[in-house]
Amino acid sequence: MRHTNFDIKRILISSGIFAGVLIIMCLTAGLIKKAYGNAGVAEATNISDGNTTTDPGSADTANDGNQAGTVDNAGQTGDAGNTDNGNTDNGNTDNGNTDNGNTQSANAGDNGSKGNEGSGSEPGNTDNAQNTGDNGQNGSGDAGQNGSDSNSQNGSDGNDQNGSGDNPDNTRDDSKTYIICIDAAHQSKADTTTEPIGPGASSKKYKCTSGATGVSGALEYELNLNIAMKLRDELTGRGYGVIMIRESNDVNISDGGRAQLANETSNMVIHIHCNAEERENISGVMVFEPDKDNSFVDASIGEKCRKLGTAIVDKLAEATGAKKWGVIGNNNLTALNWTTIPAAHVEVGYLTNAEEEKLLKSDDYQKKIVRGIADGIDLFFAD
Repeated sequence: MRHTNFDIKRILISSGIFAGVLIIMCLTAGLIKKAYGNAGVAEATNISDGNTTTDPGSADTANDGNQAGTVDNAGQTGDAGNTDNGNTDNGNTDNGNTDNGNTQSANAGDNGSKGNEGSGSEPGNTDNAQNTGDNGQNGSGDAGQNGSDSNSQNGSDGNDQNGSGDNPDNTRDDSKTYIICIDAAHQSKADTTTEPIGPGASSKKYKCTSGATGVSGALEYELNLNIAMKLRDELTGRGYGVIMIRESNDVNISDGGRAQLANETSNMVIHIHCNAEERENISGVMVFEPDKDNSFVDASIGEKCRKLGTAIVDKLAEATGAKKWGVIGNNNLTALNWTTIPAAHVEVGYLTNAEEEKLLKSDDYQKKIVRGIADGIDLFFAD
């Protein structure tokens, strides 16, 4: 009987110990589960709160202003005769000899160095891109743009253009010297790499072509330079300061780069072109300007461009006796789309018309062209 009681006590003690162990195990399991549950919640919170950012670089902020991206190299436009919408250049040349910014307000000298544009996708990389002054000092140094991926001018937004900055204003004041930038359009060697047609544009065109060829073989880029040099002399004789984009045919400067150089140095820019047309009977003069709906050019500058264009085409037709096609709006010309100053794309005649080509090659007729353009500039500033 004593033995049986001992066994019962042992069994009870063992059962108590076992129950205690079970209770401890349950409590431990509960604590572990709670700890893991809290950790899971914390981890889930970090995932949802910490990685919900948007990559600012993924947004496409470029605005092409609904501009067309293709262009005729020779550029024909219907009855008015399409001008050279022409695929301009933004090139890289070794021409230089500049002092990086010694822009003169005098006429370009014979010993001025050739334009030189730096490389890069922005049209405005015109490091050392041109020369003025009797001692051949070069134009503004780094005329490059600090645009974003959308190639805007000095701004991160696609259509943000830099204003005229420190340029003198564009209203006539006889007490000051006005600076006119003259661009002899095109160059001897084409550059078929591309650049945006305007600030923030997705549409692109060739950086440079050599221009049209006349029916007897006259080369547009050569005639443009001959006329531009005469215009330089005429304007300096009238008291204007002059910046020449180029004084040689062997350069590589884009239309965008030419516009940027003009923006940073001048009150006005004149782009000299000869025209081309499939129909050989078409002849006459015209001026292209930004259309009223141009999304690249400030509206007030666009109005001044059209005022300038009207003055020039009227006086040009009067001086030469050529047919006057008037001022034609165009939103596909790179040099106009990048302008922040009054600009005129002047078509002085058709190389594809045999009679007019002969006139364009003659020294006397070139002088008439120059007088007409200069009279138009005078008229613009006089109003």
